[in-house]
Amino acid sequence: MTQPEVFWYYDRLAERVRPSKTQRTRFNIRIVDQAQQAGPNPIMIKSDKVIISAFRDEISLGGEKNQQLVGGDDPGYEFTFSEFEGGFEVKYSTPLPGGQAEDMQLASITRTASNRGDRWELV
Repeated sequence: MTQPEVFWYYDRLAERVRPSKTQRTRFNIRIVDQAQQAGPNPIMIKSDKVIISAFRDEISLGGEKNQQLVGGDDPGYEFTFSEFEGGFEVKYSTPLPGGQAEDMQLASITRTASNRGDRWELV
């Protein structure tokens, strides 16, 4: 399900990537292959390995904990660029009773199996 009004937000206190409709974090996506980086105009394709970091804080997304994307001090976990086409989804901690609106404060961005998640756009 595409939700263009939902953005990735790096929650520094929780050290997790969360979805948000009001806050967003700029991320830096870098190609891992040094030779490809050195090219005049590096273009990313689905099979490329990339590292994602929070742009302002220079915190790499160090992989996952309980499938949630987490920040870390290591050089960064390698993702495949194609994972933005279904490899991540918004996951809510518990279903809310009575059809209440989903609480984004309790939600997280998680990795999915078999690319069954949401499609995310880089803007």
